[in-house]
Amino acid sequence: MGNVPKVVVRPKGGRPPYDPVVMFKVLVLALMHNLSDERMEFLIRDRFSWLRFLGFQIGEPTPDQKTIWLFREKLT
Repeated sequence: MGNVPKVVVRPKGGRPPYDPVVMFKVLVLALMHNLSDERMEFLIRDRFSWLRFLGFQIGEPTPDQKTIWLFREKLT
């Protein structure tokens, strides 16, 4: 009993996930405009109206193409 190993709890790491509602809005925009994930990544940063619709501020990190793809895969 004296040699019980200690359990080390470490945080998972990485950045916090985006709000699922925001990610769903991203997928809706992509579907409405027939856009790839790569193009969505660019247009989210490029169009102020899309930034505002999604709830992002200028300069705030936005989802990249891999994040968009992973969210779509989780839904299917």
